[in-house]
Order: sequence, then C-alpha cells, then structure tokens
Amino acid sequence: MITPTYARATQIADLTRLINTLLHLKHIHWIVIEDAYTENLPVRKLLNSSKILHTYLSVPKKRGVDELLKGVAQRNAGLAWIRKHHDRKTDGIRKTKKVSVWPVVGFMSWLSDYRKFAVDMAGFALNVNVLFDYPNMIFPYDCPPGFQETMFLEQCCQLKELEPMAENCT
Repeated sequence: MITPTYARATQIADLTRLINTLLHLKHIHWIVIEDAYTENLPVRKLLNSSKILHTYLSVPKKRGVDELLKGVAQRNAGLAWIRKHHDRKTDGIRKTKKVSVWPVVGFMSWLSDYRKFAVDMAGFALNVNVLFDYPNMIFPYDCPPGFQETMFLEQCCQLKELEPMAENCT
C-alpha cells in the first residue's frame, strides 16, 4: 500500500487513524512517502512504533508541477520501490486479479462525467504484477487536476476488466 504524506497540523493524527485500520490486516507492506527532502522524525517514530511492516521514504514534489497534483512524485517513487524490491513469487492483494474497485451506486464524484474511471485513489487496488506487466505505468505529471486516477488506470485496463469488491457494494 502506498501513502503519500506531507507535514501538516493533522499529519500524525491522520496517520494514526490509518495505522489503526491497517492493524486489522495481515501481511501488509506499507510504503509511506513524505513530500520533503528529509524524513519527518515524528512520522518515523510513529511508523516504527506501529509494528506494521513499512518503508518510509522522502521524495520532494517535482518543480513546475501543478499544485493540485499532490502526491504524484511520491506515488511514483512508491511504484519504483515496489518494482525494485518486490519478490514476484509473493502475492500482493490476494483477491485482485488485475484491478479491484470499491464502487458506490448513485454517487457523483468530482468530474465523474468526464473520466473513464471515476474513482478516487482509495477506491481501487492493483494486483502487484500489473506493475511488472506495465513497467512504464506511472501517475502522469501532465494531467488535469482530478484526472490522476483515470489516466493511471487507462494505462493498464479497460472498464470491463474492473473487479468490483465489497459484494458490489450491496
């Protein structure tokens, strides 16, 4: 799981809530990437105390990128880390063959009428092998705000390939 983060007043509280959720999962490797040149010591201490297998990286945002495209450099650093360190003999998300989604019926998301994949970052998961099947797949730096997810997913799949989870949210 990749989580971009940045220093802010609620950062430790936000990460603590996420840790409490992740503690319910078995066999997770959490990649947390700070938008900075160096680690944030309180985040480092929190992650170390969490008992969750994790990697903590510091990657500053790319200069000249639209401010609304937060987390692109960090997400791409997480993808690069996975491609470099993941053992393909081990599974990632066990039920996901390619791309799982957590759909919501009757929900209008921002710009959903204009996006092929109207999902949020937390609304989909990839089988880790997709990153190896599509080695150039990254979050694009040149997309309009609100289109990161759709432009990322368009690199690897079609709508018909999405795998609804949560019993189709029924």
